[in-house]
Amino acid sequence: MKTGQIARTLLAGAAVAIAGAVLVYFVFPEIGFGRLILSALAGYGAGTFIHRAGGRNGGPFAMTVASVAVVLAFLPALLIPALGGGFPVSLLLPTLVTLGFAIYNSR
Repeated sequence: MKTGQIARTLLAGAAVAIAGAVLVYFVFPEIGFGRLILSALAGYGAGTFIHRAGGRNGGPFAMTVASVAVVLAFLPALLIPALGGGFPVSLLLPTLVTLGFAIYNSR
């Protein structure tokens, strides 16, 4: 990847992490049924966005950026309740589904 493509990939990853954190923290608790489907769609979109932002050059770098962006997006929703004493187990499977789709589509 060229320097510009790396920069665009990192910016796309930052955008995915910020937008994803807002959605996961505020929207996901309101959704009961269909959370896995929404997670799959979000992961698919995030991976595709990162892949295309880097000039359609996937590979290990784009996959790493996608995985870090998804983990950072879910981190506030997982960490804040855990600090209060209750770990949201119901978010573990959507996190893994989103992570899998994002990595697969950014390759």
